Amino acid sequence: MIPFLKKTCTIIYNLMNNKHYYLNAILCALCSFLLLSNAAPALPEDDFACRVYVPNAFSPNDDGVNDTIEPFIGCPVTFYDFRVFNRWGQLMFSSGKPEDGWDGTFKGRPADANVYVYMLRFSYDNEGQPRTETKTGDIALVR
Repeated sequence: MIPFLKKTCTIIYNLMNNKHYYLNAILCALCSFLLLSNAAPALPEDDFACRVYVPNAFSPNDDGVNDTIEPFIGCPVTFYDFRVFNRWGQLMFSSGKPEDGWDGTFKGRPADANVYVYMLRFSYDNEGQPRTETKTGDIALVR
């Protein structure tokens, strides 16, 4: 890893021709520029009935910043199921409430710093029609 690497993030950039692109950006502490990679066209606005964002890392160290991880869902949900698994498929955390996030513990003890897999299933009302979506990905627990 590059020692001056500070943070990676995904941004949406609107070009002059009104096309949106997702850009993965690396913000550096010792440089005044962004290293951009993996530019990919974003989906049209119509394809996002309910926007969802799940952070890919958190640091449960009781400093008040990123101590829990929870999905951010941009619409009211009628059903919610968020699960986190370790690399062997063992269930580490489960919640049926959007406001409950994982604090990085398992059976009352701090979980190891590692990469975990999540599965998020949720339902919402999409212009009068019920819609259910599933999102999966990984989360890095940093200690």
